[in-house]
Amino acid sequence: MLTNKELKLVADLLDMASAEFCNHGCNDLPEEFWKGWSKEEKQGLVKQYHEYNGDLEDYNPEYLELQDWALMDLLRDKILNSIKK
Repeated sequence: MLTNKELKLVADLLDMASAEFCNHGCNDLPEEFWKGWSKEEKQGLVKQYHEYNGDLEDYNPEYLELQDWALMDLLRDKILNSIKK
């Protein structure tokens, strides 16, 4: 299990990586990245991203593409929210 300091470090690394990755050309995650994920699990995560991003009206359960940097931002936020105060 990660300590709160380690979780914060991971979140900071994701923030730094997201800022770099958003400047890359093609940012869509390849399908093999989602190996082991059911369609419903992927739908849930993509929906969470749109809720986090404030554009839930753009969520389409049949369009499940996320850019790498967007996923990093979501996971960073989830990590920071999970740190025990």
